[in-house]
Amino acid sequence: MSLTASQQQAVTSQSPAINLIAGAGSGKTHTVVQRIKHLILNRGVRPEEILCITFTRRAANELKTRLAKEIGNAARRIWASTFHGIGYAMLSQWGGELGYDVNPNRITIITPEESEELLRQVVQMYEWKGTKVTLAAARNALAHREEFPADMDIGRIIRQYWAWLKESNAVDYDLILLEVNRLFRECTRARDHYYNKFRHVFVDEYQDTDRTQFNLHELIAPENLFVVGDFDQSIFSWRGADLKIILGFADQHKNAETILLEECFRCREQIVLAANRLIEHNTQRIPKILRAIKPDGLAERKAGGVEAVSHLLSEDEDWCLGDPAEVAVIGRTHAELMNVESACAGLDVPTFRVGAETDAVQARTEWKIFHAALRMAFNRRDSLAFRLWGRHWLGIGDCEMVELNKLAAKSGESLVQVWQGLHGSAILDRLAAKESAVESLRVWGDSLSPAAVEPIANYLNANGGDRMSPADWLLWVSTKDGHSELEKGRPGKITLLTAHAAKGLEWNNVVVIGFNEKDFPKQRAIREGQLEEERRLAYVAFTRARERLAVFHSKTPSRFYEEAGL
Repeated sequence: MSLTASQQQAVTSQSPAINLIAGAGSGKTHTVVQRIKHLILNRGVRPEEILCITFTRRAANELKTRLAKEIGNAARRIWASTFHGIGYAMLSQWGGELGYDVNPNRITIITPEESEELLRQVVQMYEWKGTKVTLAAARNALAHREEFPADMDIGRIIRQYWAWLKESNAVDYDLILLEVNRLFRECTRARDHYYNKFRHVFVDEYQDTDRTQFNLHELIAPENLFVVGDFDQSIFSWRGADLKIILGFADQHKNAETILLEECFRCREQIVLAANRLIEHNTQRIPKILRAIKPDGLAERKAGGVEAVSHLLSEDEDWCLGDPAEVAVIGRTHAELMNVESACAGLDVPTFRVGAETDAVQARTEWKIFHAALRMAFNRRDSLAFRLWGRHWLGIGDCEMVELNKLAAKSGESLVQVWQGLHGSAILDRLAAKESAVESLRVWGDSLSPAAVEPIANYLNANGGDRMSPADWLLWVSTKDGHSELEKGRPGKITLLTAHAAKGLEWNNVVVIGFNEKDFPKQRAIREGQLEEERRLAYVAFTRARERLAVFHSKTPSRFYEEAGL
C-alpha cells in the first residue's frame, strides 16, 4: 500500500512532536507502522527504544502483527500495549520502590466488584454519611486528573482503601497509572530508566487521553512524541478524556507539527458524505473534511425497532449481507441490543453480544473461586482473594475468619500465608505450575461438577486461555477492555455492541438501532450540554461501515437524521 502525501509527511517528519489528526479509516495504523519502519531502517533507531501506547489490546496486537510483516523479528523488541498494560509492567518491575512485593509475588489487580466491596467496608468503618455519587465523583477526579479529594473525610476513606490494597499487594485498575506516575515523581532512577530507554513514544486515540495518562508520557519526556487522534471521534469524556490535551498539543510541545489525514480508505462515499454532514454541525472541532477514496456505497434511513432483524435477513440485493461476521448491529445502550439479541435467537440467527459472555461467566461463584485461587497462586499476600476463597470454597465462617485475622496481625503475615502454615499450599503450587490457564482449570475442576466447569472452560478457550500461562491469563483478564472478546474473532455470528465499544472496529455492513430523539442523542446529554459528544458518537457509529449503513428509529426520529441528510 503506497503512502499519500500527508502520510509520507508523517512518516518522514523529524519534528520532535507530531500531532497526526487521522480521520476515520484514513490509514493511521499503516502510517504508524511505516514511520516505525522508517525510524529503524533509515534513522538508526533501535526497536527497543520505541514505545507504542494504544487504546485497546486488539489495536496493540494489530500493530505488532503488521510490524512483524514489515521488519520481522525486530518487532518483538518494540513495547506496544495499552496505558494500563504498560503501567502494570512498569509497576511489576519497579513496584518495590513504592513498597510492593514484586519478588516472588505478583501485584494483584482486583476486580471492580471487589473494589466496590472494599470501599463499602471502609465507608462503614468510618461511619461516613455521604453519598455514593459524591464518592464516585471524587474517585473519578483522582483517577483521571490526579486530583486528591479536598474533603478530609473522603481523603481518609481513599487512604484507608489504598492501605488495605497495599496489605494484599494489590491495586485496582485506576490505581495502576496513579502509582506509576508517583513512581516517576518519587524515584528518579525509575524515571531515568524509561527516559533513556524510550526515545520515541507513540500514543494512539489521543483525543481520549485523560490527565493521568498525559502525565505518564510527559514524565517519560521522550526525544520524539508522535500522537494520533481525531477530535471528531472523542466519545469518552465521561471516562475522564480531556479534549484540552489534543487541542493544546502545540502549546505544550515546542516546535510541534500538526498533520491531517483526510482520505478515507474504509467507508464508501455515501457513508462518508452522511458522516461529514452530521459532524459539521459541531462547533468545537479541529476542522477537516473526510474524503472517500471508494465511490458509491449505501447509507439509508429505516423505520422500526427489532425490525432491524428482518432487514438483516432480507434478500435485498442492495445489502447482500453474506458473511454474518461482516455484520454489526450498533446500539446506544445494552438494553436495545438485548432486544435484538432475543429477536435473533427466536429466528435462529447466530449473534455475539460484546460483554455478555464475560458478564455471564464472571457472575458465577465457581469462576470467582477459581480466579481467587489463581491470584493466590501468584500472590501469597492476596488476603482479599483468600476471604472470597475461604468463604465460598473452604466454608470458613465469620468467627474462624476473625481468628485467622488475629493470627495474621500477630505474625505480620497475610491470610494466605497463615493458611499455608496451617494447611500447606499444594493446590496453589499445582495451579501455578501448569503451562496454561485451561490446564489450571482442569486441576481445579477435579473438585467440581462438569456442569460447573464447562462454561468457564468455554470462556477460557474462546479467549486464549488455552495458549496463555496462568500468570498471563490473570493479566489478560484483569486488564481486558471492550475489544478483548473480539481478539479471537467470532466466525458465523453477527456482532452486537454499543457505539462506544465499536470505536476502532469496522464491518462491511452496519445497522444502527434506536436512533430516536431522546435516545440518540440521549435526553440527559442534551440537558447537560453534551450534544456535541452525542453527535461524535453517532459519527463513530456511521464510520464503522465499509459498504452499507442502515440507521433505524422506532419512535420520534433523531435530529441527527436531518443533519446527516438521511
